[in-house]
Amino acid sequence: MSLESLDALATAALLSCRQAVMASQSASIPGFPFTSVIPLAVTHTGKITILISDIAQHTRNLTMDNRVSILLHDDTASSWQAASRLLVIGHMKPVLDESAFPAFREIFYLQHPELTGFDQELDFHFWQLEPIRFRLVAGFGTIKWIDTIDPHLFSLSPEDMSQIQEILHFQHGYARLMRLSAFGLQIMQQGHIQFLEFEQAVTSPQEALEVIKSGKFRDPLML
Repeated sequence: MSLESLDALATAALLSCRQAVMASQSASIPGFPFTSVIPLAVTHTGKITILISDIAQHTRNLTMDNRVSILLHDDTASSWQAASRLLVIGHMKPVLDESAFPAFREIFYLQHPELTGFDQELDFHFWQLEPIRFRLVAGFGTIKWIDTIDPHLFSLSPEDMSQIQEILHFQHGYARLMRLSAFGLQIMQQGHIQFLEFEQAVTSPQEALEVIKSGKFRDPLML
């Protein structure tokens, strides 16, 4: 399997949800994992970002030991066994650079509007995962350990964003564009994140726009 194919499969799993299950090292029961569901977003560089309260159990655990594993999966899939899922193992570290906060707020609150302002008004702070390794399960036939993932995310001009958004509204009703990748686009519809895969990878936002206009996605039934 080519590196591009693995990147495409891993990107689909990475961008198919806005929440995940995270396991941290339990501070109260040493040696055991502590798990719960957390909200997350993926930055413009493909890094996983979370927002958690200072009094959350995960925060207490991370202060003691920042090793975590996060499981991402598509919760809209009809078969959870056949659905792609991605395990990410790494170190979760607090975001301390205040100059980076505007960018984190933009992408995180775009996917979690119900949490808007939590890092400014409440005791919530951004953390970012520094991955060590990934475990990709893409259906029954593909199970791989991966060292890196490049989701090939594009930066969009306001004009490109507006054009794609207009097409989405026309074709699929209310669906809001989140991110555009060389492998497909991430949208939010009725509070759920979906990743619509292109039949073939594209090399530019303009090429992606033509594919979106044609409606040539890998699985049209997703729409």
